[in-house]
Amino acid sequence: MGRRKYWIILVEDSEDDLILFEVNLRRTGLHQTFDLACHFTQGEAAIDYFQNLPRSLVREPYPDIVFLDIKLPGCSGFDVLTRMPPLNPRPVIVVHTSSILPEDKQKAEQLGADLFQTKLVDPGEFSRFLQSVARLVDRRRTSDSGRGQDSM
Repeated sequence: MGRRKYWIILVEDSEDDLILFEVNLRRTGLHQTFDLACHFTQGEAAIDYFQNLPRSLVREPYPDIVFLDIKLPGCSGFDVLTRMPPLNPRPVIVVHTSSILPEDKQKAEQLGADLFQTKLVDPGEFSRFLQSVARLVDRRRTSDSGRGQDSM
């Protein structure tokens, strides 16, 4: 089986964090496997995207991974999680934030986030984390295909 790209949706309002994310993808060589399909700087735009995603599949890649910041202008990352419709297949949702508060992690998990990760600056840590997220995506794909859905 050949390497398959993982499509990432990044919901992040900080231009510096966006640049760091993209630089880390390139620095680690992961840009060959992971592609930043869409970037939203506001929660409301991400909500609109997810609510219209089933109708837009003809022209856009389906996200495998969603990286979601909590602190966004307007509606927060928690609001995005609350208003995100059920998606099938469901992307892995990573709350990627500067928060280290246990109550933020608990709330993110209660709202359906798969992972809660403080923002990683070190390229090695970033690489290891992203590869672990890919394994989670692969496990989800395998379990979905075992339930009769189309396999990749």
